[in-house]
Amino acid sequence: PEKLKLKLNGKEHTVPIRKGETVLAATLRAGLPAAYSCESGVCATCTAKLKEGRVRMEHHDALEEQDIKRKNILTCQAVQLTREAFVDFDAL
Repeated sequence: PEKLKLKLNGKEHTVPIRKGETVLAATLRAGLPAAYSCESGVCATCTAKLKEGRVRMEHHDALEEQDIKRKNILTCQAVQLTREAFVDFDAL
């Protein structure tokens, strides 16, 4: 099973993530209070930094090209492509 490591509010957590599930959905399913709003990739409320692993984002209108180069992701759109990933909600 895939694992998602994340840092949120100063604490690190490891949660299971289902194939095709977004980082945000897995985080919320684990009962962690990640910030989000629109869930469609246009508001940037759910932005976090990808520290390890790879993700694919269907929509990322709220991010500029330089944000993507800095490995900023919209967690509502980010689907994990690797067995493990580490996402830092606190890094921004």
